[in-house]
Amino acid sequence: MWIIYNVLAQIADTRGKPDEAVQWRRKSQDSFAAYPGAGYQLQKYQTLLQRIIAACRGDVESRKWVEGEFPRMQASGEEWAQNANVILRILNGETDFEKLRDGLSYLSAYLVRAIVEGLAGNKTFMVFETSKVSDADAQTQPAPEQEQGITLDQLLGYVVVACKPGAPAGLAEQLHALTHQLAADANAPAEIRALGSALNHILSGERAPDVSALPPQLADAVRGVVEEIRNS
Repeated sequence: MWIIYNVLAQIADTRGKPDEAVQWRRKSQDSFAAYPGAGYQLQKYQTLLQRIIAACRGDVESRKWVEGEFPRMQASGEEWAQNANVILRILNGETDFEKLRDGLSYLSAYLVRAIVEGLAGNKTFMVFETSKVSDADAQTQPAPEQEQGITLDQLLGYVVVACKPGAPAGLAEQLHALTHQLAADANAPAEIRALGSALNHILSGERAPDVSALPPQLADAVRGVVEEIRNS
C-alpha cells in the first residue's frame, strides 16, 4: 500500500493540496515501515547509517566522513539532496522523527527512522550494533540511489508503455492491479478513485475513458495518455 499512498501524495501535490499530500506521504512512510521486509533495505546503507550514528555519538572521524558524502548525495538527485539536509539536522542534534520525516519518501523516512531509533538504543535495528566502521568498510558504501517509488508521471508513462506493442511481460497486469487499488480505495478522494478507474479502463483497451470526475489537470493528463497511445 505504500506505493499507492505515494502516488496519492504525488497527485495531491499536483493538485496544489500540500496538507493532503503530507497525510498521504505519512501513510506511505508508515505502511512501508510496517512491512516485515523493510529492514532488508538497511543492509546496503549499513556503512552510511553506522557512520551517522557514530558521528552523533561524538566520533570526529565519522562526522568528517559523513560530511564528505554530502556533495555526492546532493549530486544524486532531489531526494538524496533532501536526505543530506535531514542528516545534517540529525548531526546537529535534532532527533524528532515527526519533524524530520516531513516531505521524505517512504524509504528515506525509513532510513531516518532507523537512525533515530538507533540513537535511542532500539535493538530492532541490528545494523547499529557496531558504532564505529573501519575505512575498509567505508570503501564498500554503495552510491546513493533514487528509491522514492513510483510517481504520478511514472505511472502515466508506464500505462502508455503497457498499451504499446511489445510491452514488457507482466507490466499491464501489474498496472491493472495498481490502478484497481486506486479505484477501489475507500479512503481516497473521489477524483483519485476516478483516476484509477480511468487508467484501468485504458489498460483494458478503452480509448475514451470517463474523465468527468477528474480535476482539469488530471483530466488533461489522462487525455494525453490516450493520445500518446494512439500515436504509437
